[in-house]
Amino acid sequence: MDNLDKKIHSILSEELEMSNSYINMLNNTIDNLPDKNEKRKSFKFLKLALATTCCLTLIISGTAFALNKNNIINHAKNFFLVNKGIDTAIDNGYIEKADINYINSNKTKVSIENILMDDFNLSFSLLINIDKNIDTSKIARIRIPNMIITDEENRILYCDDKTTFDNYCKEKSLNYTFGETSDNYINSGSNWYIKNKSADSKTFELVYNLSANKYPKSKKLFVNFTQINMTEKEISENEEIALSGNWNIKYNLPKKFYNRTAIVYSVKSCSNPDFKITEACLYNTGFRFDFETKLKEWYPENADKKERDKAFEKHDEWYLSELNKNELNSGYINGYIRDEYLEAKDGKKYYPLASSTEDQFTSYQVTGDFRHMQTFSLTKYNSNADTLKIHFSLHLPYLDEPEDVIIELERNH
Repeated sequence: MDNLDKKIHSILSEELEMSNSYINMLNNTIDNLPDKNEKRKSFKFLKLALATTCCLTLIISGTAFALNKNNIINHAKNFFLVNKGIDTAIDNGYIEKADINYINSNKTKVSIENILMDDFNLSFSLLINIDKNIDTSKIARIRIPNMIITDEENRILYCDDKTTFDNYCKEKSLNYTFGETSDNYINSGSNWYIKNKSADSKTFELVYNLSANKYPKSKKLFVNFTQINMTEKEISENEEIALSGNWNIKYNLPKKFYNRTAIVYSVKSCSNPDFKITEACLYNTGFRFDFETKLKEWYPENADKKERDKAFEKHDEWYLSELNKNELNSGYINGYIRDEYLEAKDGKKYYPLASSTEDQFTSYQVTGDFRHMQTFSLTKYNSNADTLKIHFSLHLPYLDEPEDVIIELERNH
Protein backbone atom coordinates (compact mmCIF):
# COMPACT_ATOMS: atom_id res chain seq x y z
CA MET A 1 0.00 0.00 0.00
CA ASP A 2 1.54 3.33 -1.07
CA ASN A 3 1.36 6.59 0.92
CA LEU A 4 -1.78 7.86 -0.83
CA ASP A 5 -3.60 4.57 -0.21
CA LYS A 6 -2.61 4.69 3.46
CA LYS A 7 -3.98 8.23 3.83
CA ILE A 8 -7.26 7.27 2.17
CA HIS A 9 -7.55 4.16 4.32
CA SER A 10 -6.90 6.25 7.43
CA ILE A 11 -9.66 8.72 6.54
CA LEU A 12 -12.18 6.04 5.64
CA SER A 13 -11.56 4.24 8.93
CA GLU A 14 -12.69 7.33 10.85
CA GLU A 15 -16.01 9.13 11.10
CA LEU A 16 -15.77 12.31 9.01
CA GLU A 17 -17.54 15.46 10.17
CA MET A 18 -19.10 16.96 7.01
CA SER A 19 -21.38 19.92 6.54
CA ASN A 20 -24.82 19.49 5.01
CA SER A 21 -23.62 20.79 1.64
CA TYR A 22 -21.10 17.95 1.37
CA ILE A 23 -23.71 15.38 2.32
CA ASN A 24 -26.18 16.90 -0.13
CA MET A 25 -23.59 16.74 -2.89
CA LEU A 26 -23.19 13.00 -2.35
CA ASN A 27 -26.91 12.37 -1.97
CA ASN A 28 -27.85 14.37 -5.06
CA THR A 29 -25.34 12.49 -7.17
CA ILE A 30 -26.50 9.12 -5.90
CA ASP A 31 -30.18 10.03 -6.30
CA ASN A 32 -29.61 10.48 -10.02
CA LEU A 33 -28.78 6.78 -10.38
CA PRO A 34 -31.57 4.53 -11.70
CA ASP A 35 -31.90 1.86 -9.00
CA LYS A 36 -31.05 1.30 -5.34
CA ASN A 37 -28.41 -1.38 -5.89
CA GLU A 38 -26.47 0.92 -8.17
CA LYS A 39 -26.83 3.78 -5.65
CA ARG A 40 -25.30 1.62 -2.91
CA LYS A 41 -22.51 0.45 -5.22
CA SER A 42 -21.55 4.00 -6.19
CA PHE A 43 -21.72 5.52 -2.70
CA LYS A 44 -18.54 3.76 -1.62
CA PHE A 45 -16.85 4.99 -4.78
CA LEU A 46 -17.98 8.59 -4.19
CA LYS A 47 -16.90 8.52 -0.58
CA LEU A 48 -13.45 7.30 -1.58
CA ALA A 49 -13.12 10.11 -4.10
CA LEU A 50 -14.15 12.67 -1.46
CA ALA A 51 -11.76 11.16 1.10
CA THR A 52 -8.92 11.34 -1.40
CA THR A 53 -9.68 15.03 -1.90
CA CYS A 54 -9.73 15.58 1.87
CA CYS A 55 -6.15 14.27 2.05
CA LEU A 56 -5.08 17.34 0.09
CA THR A 57 -6.69 19.92 2.38
CA LEU A 58 -4.33 22.06 4.45
CA ILE A 59 -5.38 24.05 7.49
CA ILE A 60 -2.83 26.68 8.36
CA SER A 61 -3.03 28.49 11.69
CA GLY A 62 -1.06 31.57 12.68
CA THR A 63 0.52 32.12 16.07
CA ALA A 64 1.22 35.84 16.13
CA PHE A 65 -1.65 38.21 16.83
CA ALA A 66 -1.01 41.62 15.29
CA LEU A 67 -3.30 43.94 13.35
CA ASN A 68 -2.24 47.12 11.64
CA LYS A 69 -5.48 49.01 10.99
CA ASN A 70 -3.77 51.12 8.32
CA ASN A 71 -2.66 48.06 6.37
CA ILE A 72 -5.78 45.91 6.19
CA ILE A 73 -4.99 44.54 2.72
CA ASN A 74 -1.62 43.10 3.72
CA HIS A 75 -3.16 41.63 6.86
CA ALA A 76 -5.96 39.96 4.95
CA LYS A 77 -4.00 38.72 1.93
CA ASN A 78 -3.83 34.94 1.98
CA PHE A 79 -5.90 35.22 5.15
CA PHE A 80 -9.33 33.80 4.43
CA LEU A 81 -8.44 31.03 1.97
CA VAL A 82 -5.54 29.65 0.01
CA ASN A 83 -7.21 31.20 -3.01
CA LYS A 84 -5.48 33.40 -5.59
CA GLY A 85 -8.79 34.83 -6.80
CA ILE A 86 -9.66 36.18 -3.37
CA ASP A 87 -6.12 37.47 -2.90
CA THR A 88 -6.36 39.42 -6.16
CA ALA A 89 -9.71 40.89 -5.11
CA ILE A 90 -8.27 41.88 -1.72
CA ASP A 91 -5.27 43.49 -3.41
CA ASN A 92 -7.77 45.70 -5.22
CA GLY A 93 -9.66 46.68 -2.08
CA TYR A 94 -12.45 44.13 -2.27
CA ILE A 95 -12.55 43.59 1.49
CA GLU A 96 -14.06 45.50 4.39
CA LYS A 97 -12.70 46.28 7.82
CA ALA A 98 -15.79 46.07 9.99
CA ASP A 99 -16.20 49.06 12.28
CA ILE A 100 -18.57 47.76 14.93
CA ASN A 101 -18.38 47.38 18.68
CA TYR A 102 -18.09 44.14 20.59
CA ILE A 103 -21.30 42.31 21.48
CA ASN A 104 -20.89 41.47 25.16
CA SER A 105 -22.79 38.52 26.65
CA ASN A 106 -21.96 36.69 29.86
CA LYS A 107 -18.52 38.39 29.98
CA THR A 108 -17.54 37.10 26.53
CA LYS A 109 -17.23 39.72 23.80
CA VAL A 110 -17.51 39.01 20.08
CA SER A 111 -17.20 41.23 17.00
CA ILE A 112 -16.65 40.91 13.26
CA GLU A 113 -13.17 42.02 12.22
CA ASN A 114 -12.80 41.57 8.42
CA ILE A 115 -15.41 40.53 5.87
CA LEU A 116 -15.64 39.73 2.16
CA MET A 117 -18.73 38.66 0.20
CA ASP A 118 -19.30 37.92 -3.46
CA ASP A 119 -21.37 35.47 -5.50
CA PHE A 120 -19.51 32.39 -4.23
CA ASN A 121 -17.71 33.37 -1.02
CA LEU A 122 -18.67 34.76 2.37
CA SER A 123 -15.55 35.01 4.50
CA PHE A 124 -15.16 36.85 7.78
CA SER A 125 -13.14 36.81 10.97
CA LEU A 126 -14.58 36.94 14.47
CA LEU A 127 -12.70 38.45 17.39
CA ILE A 128 -13.62 36.56 20.55
CA ASN A 129 -12.51 38.06 23.84
CA ILE A 130 -13.05 35.90 26.95
CA ASP A 131 -13.05 36.95 30.59
CA LYS A 132 -12.79 33.50 32.16
CA ASN A 133 -9.69 31.89 33.63
CA ILE A 134 -8.80 30.00 30.44
CA ASP A 135 -5.29 29.46 29.13
CA THR A 136 -5.84 30.63 25.57
CA SER A 137 -2.46 29.31 24.45
CA LYS A 138 -3.69 25.75 24.97
CA ILE A 139 -6.93 26.11 22.99
CA ALA A 140 -6.57 24.31 19.64
CA ARG A 141 -10.12 24.37 18.34
CA ILE A 142 -13.21 26.58 18.64
CA ARG A 143 -16.61 25.55 17.38
CA ILE A 144 -19.83 27.59 17.25
CA PRO A 145 -22.43 24.82 16.88
CA ASN A 146 -25.63 26.85 16.53
CA MET A 147 -24.55 29.82 14.42
CA ILE A 148 -27.15 31.11 11.97
CA ILE A 149 -26.45 33.82 9.40
CA THR A 150 -29.40 35.58 7.76
CA ASP A 151 -30.03 38.76 5.79
CA GLU A 152 -32.65 41.52 5.55
CA GLU A 153 -34.89 39.31 3.37
CA ASN A 154 -34.92 36.51 5.99
CA ARG A 155 -32.78 34.37 3.69
CA ILE A 156 -30.68 31.84 5.58
CA LEU A 157 -27.12 32.01 4.30
CA TYR A 158 -25.68 29.54 6.76
CA CYS A 159 -26.96 27.21 9.48
CA ASP A 160 -25.76 23.68 10.25
CA ASP A 161 -27.96 23.14 13.29
CA LYS A 162 -31.47 21.83 12.61
CA THR A 163 -32.97 23.04 15.89
CA THR A 164 -31.71 26.59 15.32
CA PHE A 165 -32.91 26.43 11.72
CA ASP A 166 -36.39 25.21 12.68
CA ASN A 167 -36.76 27.79 15.44
CA TYR A 168 -35.86 30.61 13.07
CA CYS A 169 -38.29 29.40 10.41
CA LYS A 170 -41.06 29.10 13.01
CA GLU A 171 -40.36 32.59 14.39
CA LYS A 172 -40.40 34.16 10.90
CA SER A 173 -43.19 31.91 9.51
CA LEU A 174 -40.91 30.60 6.76
CA ASN A 175 -41.55 27.47 4.72
CA TYR A 176 -37.90 26.37 4.36
CA THR A 177 -36.72 22.77 4.66
CA PHE A 178 -33.47 21.98 6.47
CA GLY A 179 -30.89 20.52 4.10
CA GLU A 180 -32.73 21.48 0.90
CA THR A 181 -30.92 24.31 -0.89
CA SER A 182 -33.05 27.06 -2.42
CA ASP A 183 -32.84 30.77 -3.22
CA ASN A 184 -33.90 31.48 0.37
CA TYR A 185 -31.77 28.82 2.08
CA ILE A 186 -28.22 28.78 0.72
CA ASN A 187 -26.93 25.84 2.82
CA SER A 188 -23.32 27.02 2.57
CA GLY A 189 -20.31 24.78 2.70
CA SER A 190 -18.00 25.85 5.51
CA ASN A 191 -14.63 25.64 7.18
CA TRP A 192 -13.26 27.57 10.12
CA TYR A 193 -10.09 27.73 12.16
CA ILE A 194 -8.24 29.79 14.74
CA LYS A 195 -6.05 32.22 12.82
CA ASN A 196 -4.48 34.03 15.78
CA LYS A 197 -4.70 34.06 19.55
CA SER A 198 -3.30 36.22 22.32
CA ALA A 199 -2.72 34.98 25.86
CA ASP A 200 -2.25 38.55 27.13
CA SER A 201 -5.56 39.94 25.88
CA LYS A 202 -7.38 36.55 26.00
CA THR A 203 -8.53 37.11 22.45
CA PHE A 204 -9.00 34.69 19.56
CA GLU A 205 -9.31 35.51 15.88
CA LEU A 206 -11.57 32.87 14.35
CA VAL A 207 -11.80 32.74 10.55
CA TYR A 208 -14.95 31.47 8.82
CA ASN A 209 -14.95 30.61 5.13
CA LEU A 210 -18.39 29.91 3.65
CA SER A 211 -18.97 28.94 0.04
CA ALA A 212 -22.02 28.49 -2.20
CA ASN A 213 -23.04 28.22 -5.83
CA LYS A 214 -24.66 31.66 -5.63
CA TYR A 215 -25.04 34.13 -2.77
CA PRO A 216 -27.76 36.79 -2.93
CA LYS A 217 -26.89 40.48 -3.04
CA SER A 218 -27.62 40.97 0.63
CA LYS A 219 -27.40 44.44 2.15
CA LYS A 220 -27.43 43.38 5.80
CA LEU A 221 -26.12 40.35 7.66
CA PHE A 222 -27.31 39.03 11.01
CA VAL A 223 -24.96 36.61 12.77
CA ASN A 224 -26.55 34.97 15.80
CA PHE A 225 -25.43 32.19 18.17
CA THR A 226 -25.70 31.23 21.84
CA GLN A 227 -22.80 28.86 22.38
CA ILE A 228 -19.02 28.81 21.90
CA ASN A 229 -17.25 25.50 22.44
CA MET A 230 -13.50 25.19 22.97
CA THR A 231 -11.15 22.26 23.24
CA GLU A 232 -7.45 21.67 23.68
CA LYS A 233 -7.52 19.02 20.94
CA GLU A 234 -8.05 19.56 17.21
CA ILE A 235 -10.58 16.70 17.03
CA SER A 236 -12.75 15.92 20.06
CA GLU A 237 -16.32 14.73 20.42
CA ASN A 238 -16.78 16.50 23.75
CA GLU A 239 -15.47 20.05 24.03
CA GLU A 240 -13.77 20.73 27.33
CA ILE A 241 -15.07 24.31 27.66
CA ALA A 242 -18.52 25.60 26.72
CA LEU A 243 -19.36 29.30 26.89
CA SER A 244 -23.02 30.30 26.85
CA GLY A 245 -24.51 33.68 25.98
CA ASN A 246 -26.58 35.48 23.38
CA TRP A 247 -24.49 37.07 20.64
CA ASN A 248 -26.49 38.96 17.99
CA ILE A 249 -24.30 40.78 15.47
CA LYS A 250 -25.87 43.07 12.87
CA TYR A 251 -23.70 44.25 10.01
CA ASN A 252 -24.50 46.62 7.13
CA LEU A 253 -22.64 45.42 4.05
CA PRO A 254 -20.92 48.05 1.84
CA LYS A 255 -22.25 48.81 -1.65
CA LYS A 256 -19.30 47.14 -3.37
CA PHE A 257 -20.56 43.79 -2.07
CA TYR A 258 -24.23 44.03 -3.02
CA ASN A 259 -23.76 46.09 -6.21
CA ARG A 260 -21.41 43.49 -7.67
CA THR A 261 -21.85 42.51 -11.32
CA ALA A 262 -20.43 39.77 -13.55
CA ILE A 263 -18.79 40.13 -16.97
CA VAL A 264 -20.31 37.72 -19.50
CA TYR A 265 -18.39 35.95 -22.28
CA SER A 266 -19.56 34.37 -25.52
CA VAL A 267 -18.14 31.29 -27.23
CA LYS A 268 -16.02 32.15 -30.27
CA SER A 269 -15.07 28.55 -31.06
CA CYS A 270 -14.96 25.09 -29.46
CA SER A 271 -12.95 22.10 -30.63
CA ASN A 272 -15.86 19.83 -29.68
CA PRO A 273 -19.11 21.09 -31.29
CA ASP A 274 -21.19 18.87 -28.99
CA PHE A 275 -20.29 20.93 -25.92
CA LYS A 276 -22.97 23.39 -24.80
CA ILE A 277 -21.42 26.22 -22.74
CA THR A 278 -24.00 27.24 -20.13
CA GLU A 279 -21.90 29.81 -18.23
CA ALA A 280 -18.75 31.80 -18.88
CA CYS A 281 -18.63 34.74 -16.46
CA LEU A 282 -15.94 36.79 -14.78
CA TYR A 283 -16.55 37.70 -11.11
CA ASN A 284 -14.73 39.62 -8.39
CA THR A 285 -12.93 36.53 -7.10
CA GLY A 286 -12.85 34.13 -10.04
CA PHE A 287 -13.95 33.03 -13.50
CA ARG A 288 -16.86 30.54 -13.55
CA PHE A 289 -17.16 28.15 -16.49
CA ASP A 290 -19.86 25.50 -16.99
CA PHE A 291 -20.66 23.14 -19.86
CA GLU A 292 -22.80 20.09 -20.56
CA THR A 293 -22.82 17.46 -23.29
CA LYS A 294 -24.00 13.97 -24.14
CA LEU A 295 -21.44 11.17 -23.98
CA LYS A 296 -21.60 7.42 -24.41
CA GLU A 297 -24.07 5.80 -21.97
CA TRP A 298 -22.71 3.31 -19.48
CA TYR A 299 -24.94 0.49 -20.74
CA PRO A 300 -27.81 0.03 -23.22
CA GLU A 301 -31.29 1.09 -22.14
CA ASN A 302 -32.53 -2.53 -22.25
CA ALA A 303 -29.60 -3.95 -20.25
CA ASP A 304 -30.48 -6.42 -17.49
CA LYS A 305 -29.24 -6.16 -13.91
CA LYS A 306 -26.17 -8.31 -14.53
CA GLU A 307 -25.09 -6.11 -17.43
CA ARG A 308 -25.68 -2.95 -15.39
CA ASP A 309 -23.69 -4.25 -12.43
CA LYS A 310 -20.85 -5.23 -14.74
CA ALA A 311 -20.86 -1.77 -16.33
CA PHE A 312 -20.73 -0.10 -12.90
CA GLU A 313 -17.92 -2.35 -11.76
CA LYS A 314 -15.92 -1.68 -14.91
CA HIS A 315 -16.43 2.09 -14.64
CA ASP A 316 -15.58 2.25 -10.92
CA GLU A 317 -12.50 0.12 -11.49
CA TRP A 318 -11.34 2.49 -14.23
CA TYR A 319 -12.06 5.60 -12.17
CA LEU A 320 -10.25 4.34 -9.07
CA SER A 321 -7.25 3.36 -11.17
CA GLU A 322 -7.19 6.93 -12.49
CA LEU A 323 -7.19 8.29 -8.94
CA ASN A 324 -4.41 5.93 -7.88
CA LYS A 325 -2.15 7.29 -10.60
CA ASN A 326 -1.75 10.34 -8.35
CA GLU A 327 -2.35 12.63 -11.29
CA LEU A 328 -3.54 15.69 -9.39
CA ASN A 329 -5.41 18.49 -11.15
CA SER A 330 -4.36 21.73 -9.43
CA GLY A 331 -5.43 20.76 -5.92
CA TYR A 332 -8.21 18.25 -6.40
CA ILE A 333 -8.58 14.87 -8.09
CA ASN A 334 -10.87 14.43 -11.08
CA GLY A 335 -10.91 11.25 -13.13
CA TYR A 336 -12.53 12.86 -16.17
CA ILE A 337 -11.07 16.35 -16.61
CA ARG A 338 -7.29 16.84 -16.49
CA ASP A 339 -4.64 19.49 -17.12
CA GLU A 340 -7.24 22.22 -16.93
CA TYR A 341 -6.32 25.89 -17.17
CA LEU A 342 -7.50 29.20 -18.56
CA GLU A 343 -5.23 31.20 -20.87
CA ALA A 344 -5.49 34.97 -21.26
CA LYS A 345 -4.70 36.97 -24.39
CA ASP A 346 -1.13 37.63 -23.25
CA GLY A 347 -0.49 33.92 -22.72
CA LYS A 348 -0.70 34.02 -18.93
CA LYS A 349 -2.31 30.91 -17.44
CA TYR A 350 -4.86 30.77 -14.61
CA TYR A 351 -5.57 27.52 -12.83
CA PRO A 352 -8.56 26.14 -10.86
CA LEU A 353 -9.07 27.70 -7.44
CA ALA A 354 -9.81 24.32 -5.81
CA SER A 355 -10.52 25.94 -2.43
CA SER A 356 -13.87 24.23 -1.82
CA THR A 357 -16.30 21.74 -3.36
CA GLU A 358 -18.38 24.72 -4.50
CA ASP A 359 -15.58 25.78 -6.88
CA GLN A 360 -15.91 22.77 -9.17
CA PHE A 361 -18.35 20.04 -10.07
CA THR A 362 -18.23 17.10 -12.51
CA SER A 363 -21.02 14.63 -13.18
CA TYR A 364 -21.08 11.73 -15.64
CA GLN A 365 -24.44 9.94 -15.48
CA VAL A 366 -25.19 6.38 -16.62
CA THR A 367 -27.39 7.92 -19.33
CA GLY A 368 -24.34 9.63 -20.84
CA ASP A 369 -25.29 13.11 -19.58
CA PHE A 370 -22.07 14.92 -18.67
CA ARG A 371 -21.65 18.25 -16.88
CA HIS A 372 -18.54 20.06 -15.70
CA MET A 373 -18.21 23.34 -13.81
CA GLN A 374 -14.94 24.98 -12.88
CA THR A 375 -13.76 28.23 -11.24
CA PHE A 376 -10.42 29.70 -12.28
CA SER A 377 -8.23 32.27 -10.49
CA LEU A 378 -8.75 34.99 -13.13
CA THR A 379 -10.74 37.93 -11.69
CA LYS A 380 -12.37 41.18 -12.84
CA TYR A 381 -9.23 42.99 -11.72
CA ASN A 382 -7.01 41.30 -14.31
CA SER A 383 -6.66 43.58 -17.36
CA ASN A 384 -5.79 40.89 -19.90
CA ALA A 385 -9.21 39.27 -20.10
CA ASP A 386 -10.81 40.45 -23.35
CA THR A 387 -10.29 37.07 -25.03
CA LEU A 388 -9.73 33.78 -23.24
CA LYS A 389 -9.00 30.15 -24.01
CA ILE A 390 -9.96 27.21 -21.80
CA HIS A 391 -7.79 24.10 -22.13
CA PHE A 392 -8.33 20.62 -20.69
CA SER A 393 -8.11 16.97 -21.61
CA LEU A 394 -11.18 14.74 -21.37
CA HIS A 395 -10.49 11.25 -20.01
CA LEU A 396 -13.19 8.61 -20.48
CA PRO A 397 -13.14 4.83 -19.96
CA TYR A 398 -14.01 4.11 -23.59
CA LEU A 399 -11.37 6.43 -25.11
CA ASP A 400 -8.00 4.97 -26.07
CA GLU A 401 -6.47 8.43 -25.83
CA PRO A 402 -7.73 11.51 -23.94
CA GLU A 403 -9.47 14.19 -26.01
CA ASP A 404 -7.77 17.59 -25.89
CA VAL A 405 -10.35 20.39 -25.77
CA ILE A 406 -9.87 24.10 -26.49
CA ILE A 407 -12.68 26.61 -26.05
CA GLU A 408 -12.18 30.22 -27.18
CA LEU A 409 -14.19 32.94 -25.45
CA GLU A 410 -14.61 36.65 -26.05
CA ARG A 411 -15.93 39.30 -23.73
CA ASN A 412 -19.38 40.77 -24.44
CA HIS A 413 -19.34 44.56 -24.78
